[in-house]
Amino acid sequence: MLEALGWYAEGPESVEQILVRATRVRRKRFEGGLLFLGTLGNNAPFIGLFGTVLGIVTAFRELGNNSMGAMGNVMSGIAEALIATAVGIMVALPAVIFYNVFQKKGADVEEQAGALGNVLIASMRAHPHKNGVVKTALPTGASEPQAVPEGAARVVEVEA
Repeated sequence: MLEALGWYAEGPESVEQILVRATRVRRKRFEGGLLFLGTLGNNAPFIGLFGTVLGIVTAFRELGNNSMGAMGNVMSGIAEALIATAVGIMVALPAVIFYNVFQKKGADVEEQAGALGNVLIASMRAHPHKNGVVKTALPTGASEPQAVPEGAARVVEVEA
């Protein structure tokens, strides 16, 4: 909004373009952090699964190389392999949760900023200005602008 207000004198179309550009720039910066969380949440279970597959292959190799007396070694190898899956899921769940929370917060902030920008643009269109002077609207049937509170500036429309 502050960036857009700097273009106030250029009119509502300029302010609207600045608001759109500022939102787009900030969205890219915000989504950069979300990209990491999304990638982590999507890929951590696969990395854990890959570790599990490698662990089970190693356990079967152990089973093939040893006699039946080494079954304890095979089972402990499978148990270790499953730990990789558990770690992958434990990493993915918080990443996905935070990704969704931050994405929602980002959408809310963007929506609120857009609504505030729309209010500013609507106000500018309802009270157009010329050469930096705000035009005052007179109530229907009034020949003079309404009284201005003491200490406030009185603005009168000026024709160029």
